[in-house]
Amino acid sequence: MEFLEAMPVTFKEITPNYNLPDKWKEVILNTGGTHSTLQDIKLPQKAGGYWYKDSKKVYTRNRFIYWQTTSDAIELSEASLDINLSSCNLRCKVAPGTPPLSSITVYERSASRDVVILAATVSSVHRLIFPHPATLDKKSTFGSLSSSSPSIFHDTSSINNPSNYCILNQYSNATTGVAHTCASLLRDNGEAVFTLAFGHGGEGGLLLVKLPVTGSAVTTLLKRESAVPRFLSGITGALRGKSSTDGVETYGVVLTSGLAVAICGDTCLRAWPLDEGGAPIAVSAPLSQTLVRPKPPPHGHMLQRTIGSDGSVLLVAYLSFPNECEFVVMKMHDGGSGGVRFSHISRIFGPQLDLLDYAIGYGDGSNVIWALWSQPDGDTIITSVCVGAEAYWRAVATREAAGALPTLSSHQQYRDRLLAPGLFPPSVIRKALVIYNRTWGSNEPVVEGELGEAAAGAVQARLRHLTARTAAPDHAHLMHKDRGRVWAKDMATCAYLPSSSTKTVRPSSGSALCLGATPCPHLKR
Repeated sequence: MEFLEAMPVTFKEITPNYNLPDKWKEVILNTGGTHSTLQDIKLPQKAGGYWYKDSKKVYTRNRFIYWQTTSDAIELSEASLDINLSSCNLRCKVAPGTPPLSSITVYERSASRDVVILAATVSSVHRLIFPHPATLDKKSTFGSLSSSSPSIFHDTSSINNPSNYCILNQYSNATTGVAHTCASLLRDNGEAVFTLAFGHGGEGGLLLVKLPVTGSAVTTLLKRESAVPRFLSGITGALRGKSSTDGVETYGVVLTSGLAVAICGDTCLRAWPLDEGGAPIAVSAPLSQTLVRPKPPPHGHMLQRTIGSDGSVLLVAYLSFPNECEFVVMKMHDGGSGGVRFSHISRIFGPQLDLLDYAIGYGDGSNVIWALWSQPDGDTIITSVCVGAEAYWRAVATREAAGALPTLSSHQQYRDRLLAPGLFPPSVIRKALVIYNRTWGSNEPVVEGELGEAAAGAVQARLRHLTARTAAPDHAHLMHKDRGRVWAKDMATCAYLPSSSTKTVRPSSGSALCLGATPCPHLKR
């Protein structure tokens, strides 16, 4: 806590209204996994967003895509500030034991006029193709208060087309371990490229998967450098997590400039060409002199990329050890003859907390690292730091705690108070109602999108139960007297329940940069 209190506060968290009812369309992705072979795999839940590139067109202006992963689904949503979108929520379910990996990327293709979303699970990769908003323009009505348009997610016909996914069960086993993170990109010819990192607990390595527009997928295992004599690795290599086989423990991976670049267990950066495979063409010096093994995923080493002010590629590696952590900023240079080399820019030490996620943005004339940390009490904090020699951490103030429940005059006012934006997520209210109904013997189901009515019904049922036990002639007076107390107990139940799992938001293309402890919060300076 001293770490947080010592930082200046420059941003404040603002929570949007999560209580608007959503209707979801569900499809099942063919992930190929089976519960018997790929079970009990725990991966962090993540979230991210994307805004359309052309902000001048009426059908893409103020229009966004955002996503989040859960243990059994990828949830995609589209939103617009200008028009009403129909069929805008799509839940892509996956087989039990095949959770989605954290990296999901969104692309707009002008040639084919479609939107492509690249996603992966521990046992499969997917190219999800949807119509671009430009192709839906003829079905839209603009220029009135009832402006409307179908969402791109209304058409899911190509999701399980065999040419748009690849099953990878044979690569998830006791020898290689299980993929824990990935990176992806879409080439101009429509080919999707994925790199899946296999680290902690197996031989490791990177699996490169190419998904062409037509034809079969091509998979290549990327190995460690074979020209380095084994005796040079020695004991230090083993301590740092370097495998004794041709594999290498890979933690974070990015795709850039035709290369797959990974941060490995020995804290070295390695770069492999996407179209050649084999051994890496460049290996950096160790980014840290620490000899202990890194933390296992998801709290182990991570890697992000961004573009510097001079157009060069900057790599921001997060190094995580049991007793210390640090960010190391590296710059990629053309090494000649198709090679690449790395140079050190800066080193920024972090707090003794678990990093949940981080992203690279831009502000104050330089690149900025946004980091989301988990504290020992389970709470989360957001910090930012500029990438540079004189870096210092800055904090984001969390939203203010709700005050005491005032005495209100009607059920409607209490109901509105319960559903106030930012007070309780719908999942917490729904869970509280289940507990509340179970306590007082009610069998009323909690219907999706009717939380306010369900809460009011539960309170009124409790009030009827209280008045039925008394002989007072003025039951109306009793119900008015007890109304605030019963509503307060209902809200207290919500307050004691933990909120939904921490999800973090990554930027994509021109998307807004935000990080938070709840899905898609906003940050305001």
